[in-house]
Amino acid sequence: MSDTKEKIIQVASELFQKKGVAETGLREIARQAGISTGTLHYHFPSKVELARAVLDQLSSELFTEPVAQNELTTCGLILELNERMVKDTEARQSFFFLLQEAIRNPEFRDQFRNSLLEWREIWTQFLAAKEVDNPEDLAVIYSSLAVGLAMTIFIDPEFDLSTLEVAIKHICEK
Repeated sequence: MSDTKEKIIQVASELFQKKGVAETGLREIARQAGISTGTLHYHFPSKVELARAVLDQLSSELFTEPVAQNELTTCGLILELNERMVKDTEARQSFFFLLQEAIRNPEFRDQFRNSLLEWREIWTQFLAAKEVDNPEDLAVIYSSLAVGLAMTIFIDPEFDLSTLEVAIKHICEK
């Protein structure tokens, strides 16, 4: 990926996190990235494509990288996903605004859905390798937990995230 493209994604992610996708204009992204709008459109012909690139980067950081840690147990993966959502407040807020855009924008909804399906497939493969019963079903639960956690934290900033970790550990002990 080119430095310019990375810079655009970084600036877009920061602005989406602060203002939301709908309230962030492409001209503003170009200005903050120090490029022309023509250069931005060369790399990302539409805001939907740029939002997808931001989502892909965020998805990798929050959801895909933990799976690469093959030494994790199934419960370890759930705890790692929870930990990443808890620690990275900026990423969590960006994720929420991307989810909000998916609700608002049918074109981006398809992109978001495709990302969810990709996460589920990656998690299904991880779980199948761990010889878990019904890995597809558990992968659906993981993706639902990620989306639900992002919404819960955004709607209720006072939500005590440590209770979720305790609950996960309790479930894993059974």
